[in-house]
Parts: sequence; structure tokens; C-alpha cells
Amino acid sequence: MTTATLVRINKNRVLRQIVIYISLGLLSIIGFFYIAETQDYFSPLIFKTIGFILFAIFGVVAGTFINQYRTENAGIQFDKNGISDLTSSISVGLIPWKSITGFTWLDDKTVLVLVKNPEVFIEEAKNGAIKKLLEQNLKLNKTPILINWGALEQYEGGFEAICTAYYSKYGKQKK
Repeated sequence: MTTATLVRINKNRVLRQIVIYISLGLLSIIGFFYIAETQDYFSPLIFKTIGFILFAIFGVVAGTFINQYRTENAGIQFDKNGISDLTSSISVGLIPWKSITGFTWLDDKTVLVLVKNPEVFIEEAKNGAIKKLLEQNLKLNKTPILINWGALEQYEGGFEAICTAYYSKYGKQKK
């Protein structure tokens, strides 16, 4: 095992998501503008406004994926300091080994990172929306940190093996 391992996000999957969300945004604005011009029951302004709102929402979501796509080291890095989660715009960043108490695997693509003081990660959230999401994760899963491996490239040996190897080497020494 090397001193640091980076598992990158799957850029092809992110590119597909960008195309899907941009397409949905364009289809929503075109569709609602068409409906606005062909119906007689409501003001066309209502449908055009809905079209613009949906276009803006899909644009923001596509923008987050564009940011992921452009980030060179987007993914998860394991090293002596901990797990650096940079998989999405709602990731918590560095999770130090001294904070990690273990892992729970929900399925082959989702892992819960169990931490000693979950409130610390919630308080360090980048904004209010992320804070609410972390609080919801804590309420549902007993931890605010959930990592989706489905967005990452395949790692030889599996993700459970890499988590276990680094945790046994660095995590258990910090108790």
C-alpha cells in the first residue's frame, strides 16, 4: 500500500450527467414556451416563468457537474491524515482518521463513514443547504457522512478493501 491513494471520479459518467441536465433544461424551456403559445386557459407568462425556473434549476445542477468534471483531483484520497472526500459539491472534505470510528456498507456502492463527533462536520458545512443535508443524513443514518462509490472509477481490489487497509494502518493508531 502506498502512502496515498486517489480514486478519481468517473469523468465519462459526469459528462453524461452534464449532457442530461443541459438537455432537460433546454427541453423544459422549449416545452413550456410551446405550451404557453398553444393553450388559451392561463396566461402564457405563467408557463414561460415555469420554463425559465426549470432551466435555471437544471443549469445549476449541470454547473456543479461541470465543476466536478474540470477539477483534476476530484475523487477520494486516502492518506495518513484521513479520507479527503472531493467527490461532489456537498462533500465534507478531509475526514481525519482520529474522527473515524468505522464504516458501514449499505450496498456495493454506498458506505457510511461513522465518526465520533458528527456535529463537528455539520457545523463546518459550506452553506445552509449542505448543513441541512448533513443533518438529514445524521437523522436517517446515524452519521452525516455518506460516500457514493458509484460516481468513482473502479478500484482494483474493491473499495471495502482500501477503506479497511487504510483504517487498520492509520485509523486505529489514533485512539
